[in-house]
Amino acid sequence: MWLDLLRDIARCLPQYVSRADRPISDVRTGKRWPVMPPGWVNERVNLSDWEVRGEPWEEIGVGEIFGGSCWSEPAVLNTIAEVPGIILNLDTCELAVLDHVHAQVFRVSPETITLRLTNSTAFPAAPVLLAETSAERTTRWLGSNPLAGLPKLHLPPFTTLDYPVQRKSAVRMKME
Repeated sequence: MWLDLLRDIARCLPQYVSRADRPISDVRTGKRWPVMPPGWVNERVNLSDWEVRGEPWEEIGVGEIFGGSCWSEPAVLNTIAEVPGIILNLDTCELAVLDHVHAQVFRVSPETITLRLTNSTAFPAAPVLLAETSAERTTRWLGSNPLAGLPKLHLPPFTTLDYPVQRKSAVRMKME
């Protein structure tokens, strides 16, 4: 259950990042940031009319935001730095996908697990793979920089690729 919640959060956060190709606007007139610069994230999107009050030019309507930078930007960065995109149990072949890619266990042998990954988005993807045994999962601490040294699986937009993973401990394995 907690992994499902983490996946939902990790997949939801990027939707609120202002990008050059999809800027997020503050529709109120005369505000400092009528369009949030790329990379900025607002802490909320109003889903109700609770903030509709006062003068019309000050109101933040349903589905709108106020322009500004806030705490949610480091939350997105921490998610990228601390949450792997794909988690694979090398003993059971259990797979958890937290990134915006589709993954499945495609082939299994005593030495290798082959993952089939699909990036159905218009953006390149590079999910980090955490592959570990059941024993490693319960006995080893990943440290203060948990994704350092883990392989990034590069997927161009709209592609499907197969990635072989050695069944030996792959936590610090480098994949090219």
